[in-house]
Amino acid sequence: MGAVGVVRAALAVAVSLGVVACSDGGWEPSDAVTLEEASAPGYTEDVVAAVLVAQAPDKFQDTDDGAIVLVASDGSTRVVEAEGVGNEGDLAMNAHGHVAWAGVSGLRVVAGERSVTGPPSELSMGAAVVPDAQGRFHWLDGVTRWVTPTGVSGRRAYLLELGAADGPDGSLLATKLGSGTEPSRVATWDLRRHHRSSPAPESCGTSDPFDQGGRLWFLDQWCDGGATDQVLALASVDPVRGTYRAAPLRGYGMHGHRSTSDGGPSPLADAAERGHLHDGRLYTVDHRGVLVAADLRRGRLTDVGRLSERARRARDVRVAWAAGRMSVLVVDGRGDDAVLETYDLAHGTLERTLAVRKLAGLVPGDGSRVVTGFAVR
Repeated sequence: MGAVGVVRAALAVAVSLGVVACSDGGWEPSDAVTLEEASAPGYTEDVVAAVLVAQAPDKFQDTDDGAIVLVASDGSTRVVEAEGVGNEGDLAMNAHGHVAWAGVSGLRVVAGERSVTGPPSELSMGAAVVPDAQGRFHWLDGVTRWVTPTGVSGRRAYLLELGAADGPDGSLLATKLGSGTEPSRVATWDLRRHHRSSPAPESCGTSDPFDQGGRLWFLDQWCDGGATDQVLALASVDPVRGTYRAAPLRGYGMHGHRSTSDGGPSPLADAAERGHLHDGRLYTVDHRGVLVAADLRRGRLTDVGRLSERARRARDVRVAWAAGRMSVLVVDGRGDDAVLETYDLAHGTLERTLAVRKLAGLVPGDGSRVVTGFAVR
């Protein structure tokens, strides 16, 4: 299937957004529509992006309700009530503009109800939802995709497990989509065979795995607590034979490709970690705010383009990928509007900047509510 990773999503029409406090300590957007209203035919025709907003973990009281902010192509927004989101709810969007999220109350869909496969009535905190190539949504219970890199190939979902206690350095697990069965391990590997410059290498984070030519490809940051040069590597696994290959691409100093020169985290690089496969190249963003691409055939990493100063300096930023483009959502709580930037992956150029009206009002700068999911069509 070429390049399938994880999707995130959207839509809308203009409406003023406000937030009111509830007697139980929760919150509730004013003028929000119900899930039933949002599931009407044609409701998502003008979809470009969707944002999942929830209370921050330390602000939870008696509610785990949230909201899906649907963004239209003109930047106008509409809010859909999202009950049972929790702070680890997952958001996905397919090519038809249908939006789905998985929370503790189960899998829910905005339009496209028939595209859901086997959703349970309840899910564990941290369940993931993924669309397949046909646009059907599938659930993976007990999987937090922000923590567990996840990819889809055909009718199977693949997950990367890193540094399990008393286990291998890395593992690839697989499960049949919609089956509800526990993922099984199909491959394991030892980094010492590939990162020989370090006596005790570790994986400090990977992109999602992507299917290309019968192998699952991903970017892997090799690190060592005493190393002076962490390495970004290109790795792949054959899920049938269980064979693993890896080759270093570029050294990024002792803090790695997702940290700034002083060792602090780069919000933009962290947000882009999951990556995206397009036309045989696997993309991510490094700590410089540069879009980089690893060529799967040549095994080379090249700089494609530098993102805007706004994106590079943002404290609260999210990244989503789809259709050969990267979308960057900046929500810093410092103005009336959030900003959605769209970049062309082939050239690394900024194609469009869209002011997303009223979203900043739902995500104030005090940290009481946060963006927990972002998806584009």
